[in-house]
Amino acid sequence: MEENLYVNDLIEWELDSGNKVLERILWIDEDYTIAFLIDVNTNKGLPKLKKVSEIVEEISNRLAFKQRVDPWARVIREEDLRDTEKVIRDKAWNIISELVLEEPLIYERKARGSLVQDAIGKYNAREDNNKLIPKTVYGYLRKFWQRGKTKNSLIPDYINCGGRGKTKAYSEVKRGKPRTYKHINEIGEGINITEEDKRCILIGIDRYYKKKKKNIS
Repeated sequence: MEENLYVNDLIEWELDSGNKVLERILWIDEDYTIAFLIDVNTNKGLPKLKKVSEIVEEISNRLAFKQRVDPWARVIREEDLRDTEKVIRDKAWNIISELVLEEPLIYERKARGSLVQDAIGKYNAREDNNKLIPKTVYGYLRKFWQRGKTKNSLIPDYINCGGRGKTKAYSEVKRGKPRTYKHINEIGEGINITEEDKRCILIGIDRYYKKKKKNIS
């Protein structure tokens, strides 16, 4: 049975080296002939063209697989976002919202360059400070494409920040000093706090502790 392909499908490719590449389908033409895909894990890559028939054949031969779990699929409630997250997201969206509608031109190298320059010209004509540069626009576009083509894909990644006073990247290895009594079942080694855990804690503080404190005072 032939596997049908759709926009936002994730395709995992098995390379000869044994490594794997995960790509997202960004666009498929009406004739179901060509598609544009992007590696969801690259920091510099851009969309590339592939024949739909070749993708289907690779899947049929089990050299490629549809990934059923989307690592970027998240349910995000507007009321749970911080003001800074909304500001950064909305700024990025205002810059690329018209660009991403230019399909399939925006996926083609030469056309994309012209479209990006036009967007930069319009933005810089409106803004006196913080002039926009191509690298920033390409970063926004890449993030939008890699993470599901939604406005919320532009929310900043504080979890990936490093350095003193910044959030550390999540790892399965427990950070910090080991617990003295971790061998006791009731205590254990503990876990790392993820960004989602942190978000829930902050929401709880805002909704219960701060509210209660305000009522008391």
